[in-house]
Amino acid sequence: MLSRLIVKSALLYFSALVNVKLCSGEYLVKGHDVTSFTNDEEALIKLTDAMPFLVESVLVEHGATFCRKANFQPNVRVSGRIATGQNPASATPLGEAIVKLLRDK
Repeated sequence: MLSRLIVKSALLYFSALVNVKLCSGEYLVKGHDVTSFTNDEEALIKLTDAMPFLVESVLVEHGATFCRKANFQPNVRVSGRIATGQNPASATPLGEAIVKLLRDK
């Protein structure tokens, strides 16, 4: 059942998933191409100090390949059943990617 699960995230919402581990003990994001709000975007809006951790940094620490585009530009990554968006500009293309994943399942 879990093999059919689609995980999606945009912006900082990935912070709720960065510590999720699979039954094997490996992080969910390990080996996947993902994106989220970047450390640079956090700094530009002056929220770095307000965050308990920087999502980009933790994703990399947990074995993900972090894929970034220019600050505040749309960026979506689909890796297996994981779909992620970098920032608010990514919302529409992320939604389109999720629809495609659902149709292909």
